[in-house]
Amino acid sequence: PQSTAQGCRKHLHIYIFFALLLGGYGFLFSILELQGSDQLLPQYLKVEFGDNLDPTLGLYAGCYEIMKSRSWTRVSYAQTDPQRGQGRFLYCSDEDTRSWIFAPNNYDTACSDPYIRSSEERPTSFDLLDAKGD
Repeated sequence: PQSTAQGCRKHLHIYIFFALLLGGYGFLFSILELQGSDQLLPQYLKVEFGDNLDPTLGLYAGCYEIMKSRSWTRVSYAQTDPQRGQGRFLYCSDEDTRSWIFAPNNYDTACSDPYIRSSEERPTSFDLLDAKGD
């Protein structure tokens, strides 16, 4: 007859597999939890507008800080120097929009009536030369 120690060693690879599987799921769920919060987002954005696009946009160049409001479900960055302008970048996750929006004002209606919107094909980047002005 086989001893219990030898039987445990015989199935050691199965125990290791399940331990790694549980650890992998734990890691996955912790990453998903972080993505739901703003901890993985940059806290500041530096924005520069060239004069060749629209000379008035120079007022909105500068540093933008993430908005910490929990009541607003959109990711939003507000201009930190209010003397230069009150611009905001927001991500609209509506079914038909799913893009980054730049709004110099009217933040509540920015998703339905955007000033400048990123391309729907590449919502992870915001090149104003490729952006669409409505």
